[in-house]
Amino acid sequence: MWSRLGAVAAALGTVTGSFVMLAGPSAASTTTASATKSKVVVSRLSTPADGHTEAVVIVTIDGQCDNPLSGKTVELQTGAPNTAQIHPLSIDASVPGVTNESGVAEFGVTDTTVEAVTFVALDDSDGLVVNTQVTENFQTPAPPPAETPETAAPALLPASALAVGAIAYAIRRSRVGKRGRTVA
Repeated sequence: MWSRLGAVAAALGTVTGSFVMLAGPSAASTTTASATKSKVVVSRLSTPADGHTEAVVIVTIDGQCDNPLSGKTVELQTGAPNTAQIHPLSIDASVPGVTNESGVAEFGVTDTTVEAVTFVALDDSDGLVVNTQVTENFQTPAPPPAETPETAAPALLPASALAVGAIAYAIRRSRVGKRGRTVA
């Protein structure tokens, strides 16, 4: 816009004084990812290494002007050999492993081994490695709660014991409020 205004003013030759042409961000700086402005974070401080509980690794791809970049294909890798299982997640019906309108791609990670796993994000669309790395600590899962008498399964009684118990209950109920009555 400014270049057209300057060209029009020069053609008319009626501009008095001076003006400064302001340059906005170039198209390349608004669509190309920045390794230093993009980031990787993990949703938990530690995750049980039970193979079910998922840590969520969140990758945000930003441009040079801190603008979120959508439609970028993101890959999450680990730094060293480990047993972590990584799978891209869909956010608000977005394609898994591709940034949404907020520049975010999420990955679920599970592990069955107690270990620390470091994650590195790659923007495959721009051939860029995000400078931020995160480490998730997969820890020994908590043991299941101990069984208490209240939570223990009731012992199975033989059918004859159940029948005797039902008869005794019926006798007690028949005696309540009926003094002088004999039950045989």
